[in-house]
Amino acid sequence: HFGSRPVWATSRRSGPSRTSLPRPTAAAMDKSAKKPRLSHGAVTLNVRGQRFEVLPELILGKPETLLAQLLCDIGTDASKPIFVDANARRFEHILDWYRYGRMFVEEGPRLEAVLHDAMFFLLPDTVVINGRARTTGSAHVGEMTADTAKGISKSYVDGVVGDWPDFDALFADVVHGVRGKVTELVRRSSVKSPCSVSDEISVVPVDLASLDAALQNRCCEQVISVHRQRAFVHKLREAGFRVHDFAALNFGSSG
Repeated sequence: HFGSRPVWATSRRSGPSRTSLPRPTAAAMDKSAKKPRLSHGAVTLNVRGQRFEVLPELILGKPETLLAQLLCDIGTDASKPIFVDANARRFEHILDWYRYGRMFVEEGPRLEAVLHDAMFFLLPDTVVINGRARTTGSAHVGEMTADTAKGISKSYVDGVVGDWPDFDALFADVVHGVRGKVTELVRRSSVKSPCSVSDEISVVPVDLASLDAALQNRCCEQVISVHRQRAFVHKLREAGFRVHDFAALNFGSSG
């Protein structure tokens, strides 16, 4: 006759006591709380009305990102569509990063917007887009990549050249003059002449003194500052000419 009392309460010898039942540890409870409630198969992300189905393993493989943290949130029911407040038209690029570790985005404003999205979704400070490492807005101030430095330098040169009305004509004439000088050197190559160790050996020497007087005067008239001098040298280097320093062209500018 057991009555209404459970068997283990009538006799401590006849069954296990309450204190002998295993109790979960705090670590186990914390781990269980963080485990996402995922259904089998894909999860659905509702990005402002547009739905994307992805495998949870794809997202959880990047635990430091916002989407992974969202899936792991104790309040998230992954059996239902999960709302994500982001731009749906660019969201596929974010998923490409999860899939391939890189993105493919058309250059221009859209790329800048995707970099902003990457910062929002807590992607790494540097992501690969179109085969190049790009810095997101989450990078700390002062941490610049080589591409960032090149971009600043290019902006400087483009700005100087853009404010130089006759740059293209002058640059083309200088290159044409150097080409004519090289043609002359080729004609003289079969003529015996003494060699001097002081002469610089260069595939294509750039020396304004070897150009005609009219072109030299145009250079001196237009290259009126060190900024124009730097921009001109930069463009010559871009074209493949060897110019070792800013003074090598002897433009006559003083600052």
